[in-house]
Amino acid sequence: IWCDHSDFMAASDAGWVMLMALNAQEAHDLTVAAFRIAEDPEVELPVAVGYDGFWVSHTVEPVEVIDTDEGLKYAPKRRRQYVLDPGRPLTMGPLASPDWYFEFRVQLHDAVERSREVILRAFDEFGRSFGRNYRPVDGHYTDDAAVVLVSMGSVSGTALAYVEEARRSGAKVGLVNVRQFRPFPEEELYKHLEGAGVVAVVDRALNPGSAFIGPLYSDVALTLFKRGHDIPMLDFMVGLGGRAATRRDFDEITRRSLAYLGKRMRDVKQHYAFIGVRW
Repeated sequence: IWCDHSDFMAASDAGWVMLMALNAQEAHDLTVAAFRIAEDPEVELPVAVGYDGFWVSHTVEPVEVIDTDEGLKYAPKRRRQYVLDPGRPLTMGPLASPDWYFEFRVQLHDAVERSREVILRAFDEFGRSFGRNYRPVDGHYTDDAAVVLVSMGSVSGTALAYVEEARRSGAKVGLVNVRQFRPFPEEELYKHLEGAGVVAVVDRALNPGSAFIGPLYSDVALTLFKRGHDIPMLDFMVGLGGRAATRRDFDEITRRSLAYLGKRMRDVKQHYAFIGVRW
Protein backbone atom coordinates (compact mmCIF):
# COMPACT_ATOMS: atom_id res chain seq x y z
CA ILE A 1 0.00 0.00 0.00
CA TRP A 2 2.96 2.35 0.59
CA CYS A 3 4.26 3.61 -2.68
CA ASP A 4 6.94 2.10 -4.76
CA HIS A 5 6.63 0.64 -8.25
CA SER A 6 7.35 -3.04 -7.54
CA ASP A 7 3.75 -4.18 -8.04
CA PHE A 8 3.39 -2.13 -11.21
CA MET A 9 6.59 -3.56 -12.66
CA ALA A 10 5.46 -7.10 -11.85
CA ALA A 11 2.91 -6.76 -14.67
CA SER A 12 5.31 -5.21 -17.19
CA ASP A 13 5.60 -8.41 -19.28
CA ALA A 14 1.90 -9.31 -19.16
CA GLY A 15 1.11 -7.68 -22.50
CA TRP A 16 -0.91 -4.80 -21.08
CA VAL A 17 -0.77 -1.14 -21.96
CA MET A 18 0.67 0.55 -18.86
CA LEU A 19 0.35 4.24 -17.98
CA MET A 20 1.66 5.99 -14.86
CA ALA A 21 0.02 9.10 -13.42
CA LEU A 22 2.01 11.92 -11.89
CA ASN A 23 -0.82 13.28 -9.72
CA ALA A 24 -4.51 12.86 -8.92
CA GLN A 25 -5.69 14.78 -11.99
CA GLU A 26 -3.67 12.51 -14.24
CA ALA A 27 -4.95 9.40 -12.44
CA HIS A 28 -8.50 10.55 -13.21
CA ASP A 29 -7.79 11.59 -16.80
CA LEU A 30 -5.72 8.55 -17.74
CA THR A 31 -8.43 6.25 -16.41
CA VAL A 32 -10.91 7.84 -18.81
CA ALA A 33 -8.40 7.60 -21.66
CA ALA A 34 -7.74 3.97 -20.72
CA PHE A 35 -11.27 2.97 -21.79
CA ARG A 36 -10.77 4.65 -25.16
CA ILE A 37 -7.46 2.83 -25.68
CA ALA A 38 -8.43 -0.59 -24.30
CA GLU A 39 -11.63 -0.90 -26.33
CA ASP A 40 -10.17 0.27 -29.62
CA PRO A 41 -10.60 -2.55 -32.18
CA GLU A 42 -6.88 -2.35 -32.98
CA VAL A 43 -5.96 -3.02 -29.34
CA GLU A 44 -8.54 -4.79 -27.16
CA LEU A 45 -6.09 -5.24 -24.30
CA PRO A 46 -6.18 -4.33 -20.61
CA VAL A 47 -4.84 -0.87 -19.79
CA ALA A 48 -3.26 -0.47 -16.35
CA VAL A 49 -3.20 3.05 -14.88
CA GLY A 50 -0.75 3.31 -12.01
CA TYR A 51 -0.52 6.01 -9.38
CA ASP A 52 1.53 6.26 -6.22
CA GLY A 53 -0.07 5.02 -3.02
CA PHE A 54 -0.38 7.61 -0.25
CA TRP A 55 1.59 10.28 -2.13
CA VAL A 56 -1.30 10.52 -4.59
CA SER A 57 -4.10 8.37 -3.17
CA HIS A 58 -4.09 9.84 0.37
CA THR A 59 -3.30 13.49 -0.28
CA VAL A 60 -5.75 16.27 -1.10
CA GLU A 61 -5.52 18.27 -4.30
CA PRO A 62 -8.08 19.79 -6.67
CA VAL A 63 -9.28 17.59 -9.53
CA GLU A 64 -11.43 18.65 -12.45
CA VAL A 65 -13.84 15.74 -12.79
CA ILE A 66 -15.01 14.84 -16.27
CA ASP A 67 -18.79 14.79 -16.67
CA THR A 68 -20.09 11.28 -17.33
CA ASP A 69 -21.87 12.23 -20.56
CA GLU A 70 -18.80 14.03 -21.86
CA GLY A 71 -16.64 11.08 -20.91
CA LEU A 72 -18.91 8.71 -22.83
CA LYS A 73 -18.71 10.94 -25.90
CA TYR A 74 -14.94 10.66 -25.72
CA ALA A 75 -14.89 6.93 -24.91
CA PRO A 76 -18.26 5.50 -26.01
CA LYS A 77 -19.30 2.03 -24.99
CA ARG A 78 -18.52 -0.51 -27.68
CA ARG A 79 -20.35 -3.74 -28.40
CA ARG A 80 -18.16 -6.82 -28.14
CA GLN A 81 -18.57 -10.25 -29.61
CA TYR A 82 -17.27 -11.90 -26.46
CA VAL A 83 -18.18 -10.40 -23.10
CA LEU A 84 -18.53 -11.58 -19.51
CA ASP A 85 -22.19 -11.07 -18.66
CA PRO A 86 -23.67 -12.24 -15.32
CA GLY A 87 -27.02 -12.48 -17.09
CA ARG A 88 -25.60 -15.06 -19.48
CA PRO A 89 -23.23 -17.21 -17.46
CA LEU A 90 -20.86 -19.53 -19.29
CA THR A 91 -17.86 -21.71 -18.63
CA MET A 92 -14.51 -21.13 -20.36
CA GLY A 93 -11.53 -23.41 -20.59
CA PRO A 94 -8.52 -21.11 -19.92
CA LEU A 95 -5.96 -23.66 -21.11
CA ALA A 96 -3.74 -22.57 -24.02
CA SER A 97 -1.95 -25.61 -25.39
CA PRO A 98 1.40 -25.62 -27.20
CA ASP A 99 -0.48 -26.00 -30.49
CA TRP A 100 -1.46 -22.32 -30.47
CA TYR A 101 0.16 -20.61 -27.48
CA PHE A 102 3.06 -19.27 -29.56
CA GLU A 103 0.61 -17.65 -31.97
CA PHE A 104 -1.39 -16.17 -29.08
CA ARG A 105 1.70 -14.46 -27.75
CA VAL A 106 2.63 -13.07 -31.16
CA GLN A 107 -0.90 -11.69 -31.52
CA LEU A 108 -0.51 -10.10 -28.10
CA HIS A 109 2.79 -8.52 -29.13
CA ASP A 110 1.26 -7.17 -32.34
CA ALA A 111 -1.67 -5.64 -30.45
CA VAL A 112 0.67 -3.91 -27.99
CA GLU A 113 2.66 -2.45 -30.91
CA ARG A 114 -0.53 -1.23 -32.61
CA SER A 115 -1.50 0.51 -29.39
CA ARG A 116 1.28 3.08 -29.89
CA GLU A 117 -0.68 4.99 -32.51
CA VAL A 118 -3.96 4.43 -30.69
CA ILE A 119 -2.53 6.00 -27.53
CA LEU A 120 -1.35 9.06 -29.45
CA ARG A 121 -4.77 9.47 -31.07
CA ALA A 122 -6.49 9.03 -27.70
CA PHE A 123 -4.27 11.67 -26.08
CA ASP A 124 -4.81 14.09 -28.97
CA GLU A 125 -8.57 13.70 -28.78
CA PHE A 126 -8.47 14.04 -24.98
CA GLY A 127 -6.72 17.39 -25.34
CA ARG A 128 -9.29 18.62 -27.84
CA SER A 129 -12.17 17.41 -25.67
CA PHE A 130 -11.02 18.46 -22.20
CA GLY A 131 -8.15 20.93 -22.66
CA ARG A 132 -5.52 18.87 -20.85
CA ASN A 133 -2.76 17.57 -23.09
CA TYR A 134 -0.82 14.37 -22.50
CA ARG A 135 2.03 12.68 -24.35
CA PRO A 136 3.88 9.40 -23.74
CA VAL A 137 6.73 11.42 -22.17
CA ASP A 138 7.12 15.02 -21.02
CA GLY A 139 10.45 16.78 -21.45
CA HIS A 140 11.46 19.76 -19.32
CA TYR A 141 14.60 21.82 -20.03
CA THR A 142 16.20 18.99 -22.02
CA ASP A 143 17.38 21.05 -25.01
CA ASP A 144 20.62 22.21 -23.38
CA ALA A 145 20.81 19.98 -20.31
CA ALA A 146 24.13 18.42 -19.34
CA VAL A 147 22.32 15.99 -17.02
CA VAL A 148 18.84 14.70 -17.83
CA LEU A 149 16.86 13.00 -15.08
CA VAL A 150 14.34 10.34 -16.14
CA SER A 151 11.60 9.44 -13.69
CA MET A 152 8.04 8.18 -13.50
CA GLY A 153 5.07 8.82 -11.22
CA SER A 154 4.69 11.33 -8.41
CA VAL A 155 8.45 11.60 -7.89
CA SER A 156 8.55 13.50 -11.20
CA GLY A 157 6.72 16.36 -9.47
CA THR A 158 9.47 16.64 -6.88
CA ALA A 159 12.08 16.26 -9.61
CA LEU A 160 10.57 19.10 -11.66
CA ALA A 161 10.51 21.40 -8.63
CA TYR A 162 14.18 20.60 -8.07
CA VAL A 163 15.08 21.13 -11.74
CA GLU A 164 13.40 24.53 -11.84
CA GLU A 165 15.24 25.58 -8.68
CA ALA A 166 18.56 24.25 -10.01
CA ARG A 167 18.04 26.09 -13.29
CA ARG A 168 17.67 29.38 -11.46
CA SER A 169 21.08 28.67 -9.92
CA GLY A 170 22.61 28.09 -13.34
CA ALA A 171 22.73 24.29 -13.32
CA LYS A 172 22.05 22.71 -16.72
CA VAL A 173 19.79 19.89 -15.61
CA GLY A 174 16.64 18.65 -17.32
CA LEU A 175 13.88 16.13 -16.69
CA VAL A 176 11.87 13.57 -18.64
CA ASN A 177 8.71 12.22 -17.04
CA VAL A 178 7.68 8.83 -18.45
CA ARG A 179 3.89 8.55 -18.59
CA GLN A 180 3.61 5.57 -20.95
CA PHE A 181 5.61 2.60 -19.71
CA ARG A 182 4.17 -0.08 -22.00
CA PRO A 183 4.61 -0.01 -24.90
CA PHE A 184 7.84 1.78 -24.05
CA PRO A 185 8.05 5.08 -25.98
CA GLU A 186 11.59 4.79 -27.32
CA GLU A 187 11.38 7.37 -30.10
CA GLU A 188 9.68 10.00 -27.99
CA LEU A 189 12.17 9.47 -25.15
CA TYR A 190 15.23 9.56 -27.39
CA LYS A 191 14.34 13.01 -28.72
CA HIS A 192 14.87 14.35 -25.20
CA LEU A 193 18.03 12.35 -24.42
CA GLU A 194 20.10 12.50 -27.59
CA GLY A 195 21.79 15.76 -26.59
CA ALA A 196 22.44 14.90 -22.94
CA GLY A 197 25.91 14.48 -21.47
CA VAL A 198 24.73 12.13 -18.70
CA VAL A 199 21.39 10.38 -18.21
CA ALA A 200 20.32 9.73 -14.61
CA VAL A 201 17.36 7.37 -14.25
CA VAL A 202 15.36 7.51 -11.03
CA ASP A 203 13.87 4.09 -10.26
CA ARG A 204 11.31 3.28 -7.59
CA ALA A 205 11.59 -0.50 -7.94
CA LEU A 206 14.45 -2.94 -7.60
CA ASN A 207 15.25 -6.14 -9.52
CA PRO A 208 17.89 -7.85 -7.33
CA GLY A 209 20.43 -9.85 -9.28
CA SER A 210 19.58 -8.35 -12.67
CA ALA A 211 22.24 -6.92 -14.97
CA PHE A 212 20.30 -3.64 -14.73
CA ILE A 213 18.69 -3.61 -11.31
CA GLY A 214 16.23 -0.83 -12.11
CA PRO A 215 13.34 -1.74 -14.45
CA LEU A 216 12.93 1.78 -15.82
CA TYR A 217 16.68 2.05 -16.28
CA SER A 218 16.70 -1.15 -18.34
CA ASP A 219 14.40 0.33 -20.97
CA VAL A 220 16.08 3.74 -20.97
CA ALA A 221 19.56 2.24 -21.33
CA LEU A 222 18.48 -0.07 -24.16
CA THR A 223 16.85 2.86 -25.93
CA LEU A 224 20.23 4.61 -26.05
CA PHE A 225 22.37 1.51 -26.64
CA LYS A 226 20.27 0.51 -29.66
CA ARG A 227 21.01 3.89 -31.23
CA GLY A 228 24.74 3.68 -30.61
CA HIS A 229 24.67 6.39 -27.96
CA ASP A 230 27.70 5.98 -25.69
CA ILE A 231 27.24 8.32 -22.74
CA PRO A 232 27.20 7.60 -19.00
CA MET A 233 23.82 6.24 -17.90
CA LEU A 234 23.31 5.99 -14.16
CA ASP A 235 20.55 4.38 -12.12
CA PHE A 236 19.44 5.78 -8.77
CA MET A 237 17.10 3.88 -6.47
CA VAL A 238 14.87 6.17 -4.41
CA GLY A 239 11.74 5.99 -2.32
CA LEU A 240 11.33 2.23 -2.00
CA GLY A 241 8.48 1.27 0.31
CA GLY A 242 7.04 4.79 0.18
CA ARG A 243 10.03 6.64 1.60
CA ALA A 244 10.03 10.28 0.51
CA ALA A 245 12.28 11.36 -2.34
CA THR A 246 13.39 14.91 -1.59
CA ARG A 247 15.04 17.79 -3.42
CA ARG A 248 18.17 16.99 -1.44
CA ASP A 249 18.11 13.51 -2.99
CA PHE A 250 17.91 15.01 -6.46
CA ASP A 251 20.73 17.37 -5.65
CA GLU A 252 22.88 14.36 -4.74
CA ILE A 253 21.82 12.54 -7.92
CA THR A 254 22.77 15.54 -10.04
CA ARG A 255 26.09 16.01 -8.24
CA ARG A 256 27.04 12.36 -8.76
CA SER A 257 25.97 12.51 -12.40
CA LEU A 258 28.00 15.63 -13.17
CA ALA A 259 31.14 13.77 -12.09
CA TYR A 260 30.79 11.65 -15.26
CA LEU A 261 30.26 14.52 -17.69
CA GLY A 262 32.47 14.10 -20.76
CA LYS A 263 33.05 10.40 -20.11
CA ARG A 264 31.68 7.22 -21.67
CA MET A 265 29.69 4.32 -20.29
CA ARG A 266 32.78 2.13 -19.94
CA ASP A 267 34.15 4.72 -17.50
CA VAL A 268 31.26 4.00 -15.10
CA LYS A 269 32.49 1.39 -12.61
CA GLN A 270 29.13 0.94 -10.89
CA HIS A 271 26.07 2.16 -12.74
CA TYR A 272 23.65 2.20 -9.79
CA ALA A 273 23.37 3.79 -6.35
CA PHE A 274 20.88 3.76 -3.48
CA ILE A 275 19.79 7.24 -2.41
CA GLY A 276 18.32 7.79 1.04
CA VAL A 277 19.31 4.48 2.64
CA ARG A 278 20.09 4.77 6.35
CA TRP A 279 23.67 3.47 6.08
